[in-house]
Amino acid sequence: MRHVTASAGCAQPPLTGRREDNMKYCLVRGTLGLTLGLLVTGSIVAQCNPIGIESFETATPTTTSECSTISPGTLPVGWAQGAGTTSAWRVFSGPTPSGSTGPQGDHTTGAGNYVYVEVSGCNTAFGYLEPPCFDATGVQNPTLSFWYHMYGATMGSLSVQEQDAQGVWQTIWTRVGDQADAWHLSLVPITPVNDVARFRFFYVRGANFTGDCCLDDIAFGEPTTGGNCVLPGDQDFEGATVAPQLICGQGDPGGLPTGWVNLASNVTHWRVNSGSTPSGGTGPSGDHTTGSGNYIYVETSGCTPGATGVVETPCWTSAGITAPTLEFWYHMYGQDMGTLEVQQHDGAGNWNPVWTIGGDQGNQWHQAAVLITPIGGLVRIRFHYERGANFRSDCAIDDVRFGEPSPGDWEINLPGARLDVDGAIGSTLFPVQLQRCTTEEADLNLASTNVGLPFDIAVTGLPIVPASGGGLTTPNGQHINLNLLSAVWIYGGGTLSLTTPFPGNFTLPILTAPFLATASTQMFVVDPGHADGVSLSQATQIDTVAASPLPGPTTDEEIVTIPLPGLPLCGPSTLPFYGTAYASLNVHSNGRVSFGPFGTVDFSASPAEARLGVPFVGFWTDLDASFGTITVQSPDQNIVEVAYQSVRYFDETTSVSFVVSFDAAQGTVTLDGLSGIPVNPVTGVLTTAGDRQFLGISGGGVMAATDGGPVLFSPGGSGSAAAADMIYDFHDHLGANPALVPSLGTTSLNRIVFTPAPPNYTWMGF
Repeated sequence: MRHVTASAGCAQPPLTGRREDNMKYCLVRGTLGLTLGLLVTGSIVAQCNPIGIESFETATPTTTSECSTISPGTLPVGWAQGAGTTSAWRVFSGPTPSGSTGPQGDHTTGAGNYVYVEVSGCNTAFGYLEPPCFDATGVQNPTLSFWYHMYGATMGSLSVQEQDAQGVWQTIWTRVGDQADAWHLSLVPITPVNDVARFRFFYVRGANFTGDCCLDDIAFGEPTTGGNCVLPGDQDFEGATVAPQLICGQGDPGGLPTGWVNLASNVTHWRVNSGSTPSGGTGPSGDHTTGSGNYIYVETSGCTPGATGVVETPCWTSAGITAPTLEFWYHMYGQDMGTLEVQQHDGAGNWNPVWTIGGDQGNQWHQAAVLITPIGGLVRIRFHYERGANFRSDCAIDDVRFGEPSPGDWEINLPGARLDVDGAIGSTLFPVQLQRCTTEEADLNLASTNVGLPFDIAVTGLPIVPASGGGLTTPNGQHINLNLLSAVWIYGGGTLSLTTPFPGNFTLPILTAPFLATASTQMFVVDPGHADGVSLSQATQIDTVAASPLPGPTTDEEIVTIPLPGLPLCGPSTLPFYGTAYASLNVHSNGRVSFGPFGTVDFSASPAEARLGVPFVGFWTDLDASFGTITVQSPDQNIVEVAYQSVRYFDETTSVSFVVSFDAAQGTVTLDGLSGIPVNPVTGVLTTAGDRQFLGISGGGVMAATDGGPVLFSPGGSGSAAAADMIYDFHDHLGANPALVPSLGTTSLNRIVFTPAPPNYTWMGF
């Protein structure tokens, strides 16, 4: 049955959600002067708006601001307050009347109109805003795009609901709570019913008056409708206005290109720059494009460690793109360099990392390429940078491009054949080359649209090879990136035998080699739809590598957090400590290893602080890690050792050496090499409470530790403690007198082993 366009006098069916209301006929005047009542599968083809955008500029703003349905202003034609509304959506301009909530102006120009729900004076309030229906005929990717502002400590919840084929309103998008003082873009895929799209906005007030919710620039159509999404393309920032050179902050970032937006919550913005950045020893000397043009970067001088800057790209539509790819150039030069992430919006309000790199990458531009999986035909990307420990950590990007991948040497995953290890996806320019610890678990994920057709997976002990350097290219441009002469086939054995049908997407758990080795894989799937007759996945290389130690603190009064699983330690995934499994540990320059919260760098040991502070074990006293070394290593997959080697007492030339060791399998904690701890002579100029010494273990405030008093650890000695008692020896501050805990000053103690006896430990001296 063909569609008939309604005349201007055709009434719209009511938006009540009752099917019977939607079963009415709509009289339409046809070109032959006939009147036709048209009913299609139980819903009306009614007069609906064409695709477009509503910015409320022609609407009449209200002059009242109370929470009610009175005088909300005049909405655009076809827009209505939904049945049951207790606080109307009001047309407004400028800031809302209440402080600490609402925007300062509209999204479109800052001086125009928007709609909002006023909640002051309401105990409970909710409002439905119902746009006209929209004609979705011919729309390939029906999308609702809009800008929302939800700022306030007691912000409520905003939902988008669409009407299904039975006339029932279904919630398809929600935001709850304070979203900061900024306009945010949302793009929501819509499912029309018989080419008719019906949706509405529903807001419920929060606990108090700081909960004004606002909408602006609402568009329906293709993702590009309304200008919020753009076609694929590239950005070299040459048309952008360069920003003044400022230290860390949100000052003028320059004129970012259209669609590029700094987050209002940034500690430091991404800025348009030309030439070098203000600080020496970091940042590029010029842009990537020509060396004399523009780029954007994050200025980190004056920022605290961990300060972030986030810039969102325009939303891109992926229609017609076979292998959507983001390519860009980045510059990360500086001894304090932090971490750069590319994050993708998942369509449900979350930003997930799809690419990351950290640390000093040298004084040069590097290219990156990321294969992107669109969400509902859309790609929303942002660059997230976190500052490093100091100011030499300026991060820059340039020449950002989205579209088909650049020609390269490497095959990529496409629907016909997809293979990855632990989700790692390569590009035409950069293959997947992973490093793993020996005997480490991993997941080989396989997918294909050619379910039931033959497939096989080639495995070789050699590195992957580029197409231009030993690989092969099929007649229709696919790359074989393995040395097939040395390959073994998972299903065919020594030769390719495409007889096993692909069963559907599945995961193969694998275990890396127990020795240093290389393993490379690539999948082949029979594909009648491909000109080659076969689809190839990307090739993936896994190298098993040896564990390596990590440095601990290197300066006075420092704490370093060490992640346990994976490279470079290749240690246990977690360590048990007082019955809790921890995936990281904190190494203190002052002789202790703690778990959980970051803790304190306090150099003055005391039983009271040990009882109330973080869980820890060690020899706690005032040490200066500027002298000697502190390292963390994992001799095998169950053991983690923190070694203090020749670390000096503060303001002294005398140094100490000892090891704190953890056994994940047995749960034991060991203080070893204690004979390497001599007397602190306390001859320095500063005779402070830092001369106090605490030797032992404590569950801290987490375990509600109690103090049963110090014990004397001795070779051959052993003991237990009450359920929450700390097990320790202590030397108090005695001014200029030499300092050493009694257990080390009166015995030949070299090692203490703490063995789990839940909820505490027992101890034994050696």
